[in-house]
Amino acid sequence: MVAPGDDVLASQHSGTRYYSIGPGSFVVYDTGAWLTASYINIQSASNTVSVGILATVNLPNGAIITSFKTFWERTDASASGICRLIECIFNGAVTEMAAADSDSSGGNHVVEDTSIANATINNSTKRYVVLAIIDPNASFNDVRFRGCMITYTVAVPLP
Repeated sequence: MVAPGDDVLASQHSGTRYYSIGPGSFVVYDTGAWLTASYINIQSASNTVSVGILATVNLPNGAIITSFKTFWERTDASASGICRLIECIFNGAVTEMAAADSDSSGGNHVVEDTSIANATINNSTKRYVVLAIIDPNASFNDVRFRGCMITYTVAVPLP
């Protein structure tokens, strides 16, 4: 008999789960770009040069993604930040699964996409990444990427 609330057993049951990706999980994919990263956010280290970053996503096989959220801070309406959840088939083909770009509002904001393409994870033939591009307008402080959250469900117990 197992006591209710046992975290080890709870992780083996079906249901909704959350996968967060913070600033420290991303790497620069453009070697000509510079960034400033902390445990709070990532931003371009240049006033005018954009920076692209990538993070690997590791979800259990068979999981179904239901939401992709990004967290931003923005101070300039002309600056931009884009973020994509991407499925990469091992033969080289890629598919955009979700997009959650920074909107034009100032301050801290959350952008969510719940229309997930190819939502079921298939680790036998695919891998998954998050791509973000931070494009300042006039100051490196114009747009900051704070990370993202993937909500997913599992229908069967996991090992």
